[in-house]
Amino acid sequence: MNDLRYALRTLARSPGFALAAVVTLAVGIGANTAVFSVLESVVLRPLPFEGANRLFVVHETSARQDRMGVSGPDFDDFYAQARSFDAFAATVPHFTLTWTGNGEARTLNCAGVTKDIFPALGLRPLMGRLYTPGEYHVDGVQIVISRRFWKTQLGGDPNVLGRVLHLDGTAQTVIGVMPDVPDLFPDVDIWGKIVPELEFMHWRQNHFLTVIGRLKATTSPAQAAQELTAILHRAGPESRELTASVTPLKDELVGGVRTQLMIVMGAVVLVLITGCINVTCLLLARLSSRGSELAIRVSLGAGRARMLRQFVTENLLLLSLGSALGLILAGALVQLGARLDLGAVPRAQSIGLNGPVLAFTVVIALVLSVALAWAPTSILNRLDLNSALKSGKSLAGRRRSYRALVVSEVCCAAVLLVAAGLLVRSLWLVQQVEPGFQIDHLLTAYVRTNAYTGTGPYFNNLLDRLSETPGVQGAAVSSCVPAARSATATVTFRDRVNDPANPVTVEACFTSPGFFTTLRTPLERGRFFTTHDDRHAPAVLIVNQAFAQKYWPGEDPLGKQLAVSVLGTGRRMLGAIGFRNVVGVVGNVKQEPLDVPSSPVAYLSYHQDETNHVYAGLNLFVRTGADPRRASGIVREQIHSLNPDQPLEDMRTMDGVLSATLARRRLSLVLMGSFAGLALVLCAIGVYGTIAYSLSQRTREFGIRSAVGAARGDLVKMVMREGLWLSGMGVTIGLGFSLVVARAMEGLLFGIAATDPWTFVAAAATLMSVAAAACFTPAWKGSSVDPALAMHAE
Repeated sequence: MNDLRYALRTLARSPGFALAAVVTLAVGIGANTAVFSVLESVVLRPLPFEGANRLFVVHETSARQDRMGVSGPDFDDFYAQARSFDAFAATVPHFTLTWTGNGEARTLNCAGVTKDIFPALGLRPLMGRLYTPGEYHVDGVQIVISRRFWKTQLGGDPNVLGRVLHLDGTAQTVIGVMPDVPDLFPDVDIWGKIVPELEFMHWRQNHFLTVIGRLKATTSPAQAAQELTAILHRAGPESRELTASVTPLKDELVGGVRTQLMIVMGAVVLVLITGCINVTCLLLARLSSRGSELAIRVSLGAGRARMLRQFVTENLLLLSLGSALGLILAGALVQLGARLDLGAVPRAQSIGLNGPVLAFTVVIALVLSVALAWAPTSILNRLDLNSALKSGKSLAGRRRSYRALVVSEVCCAAVLLVAAGLLVRSLWLVQQVEPGFQIDHLLTAYVRTNAYTGTGPYFNNLLDRLSETPGVQGAAVSSCVPAARSATATVTFRDRVNDPANPVTVEACFTSPGFFTTLRTPLERGRFFTTHDDRHAPAVLIVNQAFAQKYWPGEDPLGKQLAVSVLGTGRRMLGAIGFRNVVGVVGNVKQEPLDVPSSPVAYLSYHQDETNHVYAGLNLFVRTGADPRRASGIVREQIHSLNPDQPLEDMRTMDGVLSATLARRRLSLVLMGSFAGLALVLCAIGVYGTIAYSLSQRTREFGIRSAVGAARGDLVKMVMREGLWLSGMGVTIGLGFSLVVARAMEGLLFGIAATDPWTFVAAAATLMSVAAAACFTPAWKGSSVDPALAMHAE
């Protein structure tokens, strides 16, 4: 307690030092704690299911497409024949239903499941029961809801069991309430049934099921994949080309962000190291200035171990204050990240400060206490009692130690600047990609009818009404969302031999006649779709430039014939896919996110879908003359005038759509840029403080130099030369480490190499400029010393 009281008094006498040290430690500890809370929740924490390490996702792979889902017949074969799993289940992770009869029509998020999914995950109902095997049929009128829906939409009604909900016009009786499953199904309202007798469940080419299995303890993943592949090869010609693979469920969920989060964690550790170096410099300078005090205490009988204990107590007090403030900062950063929603991070609902995160903070404090103990140990080991008592001044600092610290923090800052620079250039290059259409003044929404026939006139009337609305310049519908998502299709060419075992796969999109004019996509050859391209007219299609250049290089694509097979969840008929005539070629519209290369696309008239599936739900696009957000109310009114129970889903501007596709890139950039900027500031402070302290120890030397005729400019140059030499050494070492870090970041880059010379040069120039500015101020001040005063003071 005596040591603690003395430490408090000592720090109170140096409030500037204490504040600088505590704030620096708080920033480093807080940033590390916040990032670790994300890493722990997303990557390190096990999934909250029984035997989670034995849960695997099954994928099917063909020669033309990797990591597909599983078809209904393949799932049935796996379920009946596989012996590698204790449980085997299938899901359709997302579809929607319309809830009516309770005010305005609302869209509910649903997940379709087979009967074994909840036993496989080890989940039991909170209330009521699950579906019985006999209820898995198309006429079932029972429904299981999620706890989230029960609490938020039904007010936690204790009598919810037996309550009737009108979903898509059918009365469904609530029979159970399931706990929320945020890791796998974060937004589920309704747990629907995957019904075996639906026709699309019998198509082997329709790979839409997400299959999860609990692997037996005695079976390896490789053995399970081999068994499933053998089952596929026995199934028939459509499955013989397929191979099965199994992926740990956790890897399936977080694999896309694991590397990103590990890189960010490494970056924030560098920030902590830089802050620790700054605090170490502060401690060295402060302890060196207390040379007279230390000498007196030693002469009075204080042992070195006793004095070291006192200094370590002061350090621990600083760390305790810094850690407490850091935890407050970490909590604020976590809440800020949740509000900003900077990226689609999986398992984000559970991010927060918990036991493991607090333990991590304690470990950081302990590690820093050991690192900071070096400063008092260094001072005590070189304490010259006689010199300190005679001079009554500060101890002469070991300049080599300070130089090493400056080089180290400049090195850390260089690594972070290069990483941030690469991400900045990547995001800038992505944003320069031409999407193939005009993004501004464009509103989009999803209109789901779940009606497979008879809704063609509905959409025609809707588009006509919207097009005639004041302020609306065009309206169209399509099955895809440009720059976000599209379907895939296999094509058969009339003018060449086709390989059935390796069919050509392209992106496909059903569109209305005004689609390209609404998006402002140029027509290169031929014509657009017209209102006459319906099911009674000859089947036609439009291809993009990438399609024409890849499959008909140097030829005129107009008049070519293709058969296009677009299959997906819920398509009601397979039938004979007929050939279509190419009637137009349009510019390349990005169908996938901007950082995905353009690929061949086939556009089909939405009234000529052989499966009728396209009418079940289409994306609406409305081009406006003013801010598209102001038109959202008009769009709703026009739709509800045709169908009062028609819900609108995901209404937003195309600017918002593109922004969402770049969310993870933006998240990496914001975090890495913030850490790089923080490291740069700490580096500048460290260089400034080190040079200033070094000059304070060389006052007599500068006085003598001035007395013998040294010009002030020469003294400034001497100091600048030393500071820039140290900074240059740190930059050089840092750029070497940056090459290794950049290689690990290649998956996050776009359009540039990991060794992009301009980024490295820019980072080096920025650091050297900051170092020069940090050196100049103390150099100019130190060179103005009066020789007589300096000699007298010494």
